Amino acid sequence: MTDYGTQLKRTAARIEGAFNAPTGDTTDVLVLSTASAAQTGLTKDAVYRLWCDVNCFVIFTDGGSTAATTNCMPITAELPEWFVLKDVDRIAAIVATGSGNLYISKMG
Repeated sequence: MTDYGTQLKRTAARIEGAFNAPTGDTTDVLVLSTASAAQTGLTKDAVYRLWCDVNCFVIFTDGGSTAATTNCMPITAELPEWFVLKDVDRIAAIVATGSGNLYISKMG
């Protein structure tokens, strides 16, 4: 039987976490190019804010050698996105041309 009360509390806590300030010095900068780059060791089930200074493509994985390609999920430059890393601890990203930075902040 589904415990909707518990699920609601967990969801509420994740939403609240997205609006808290980042915890400590928790912003990682992933330098992007036309070759896939990855940030590993992220906290599973935590809320992360992604902000990129260029358009990029990202994939969320649970480790291994999964690389980002330009067929992955697009992230629009200078528009923050929030994600709960459910069962994953790695983000890989790539740009189609040029270079840029992807800022990955663990929210409180």
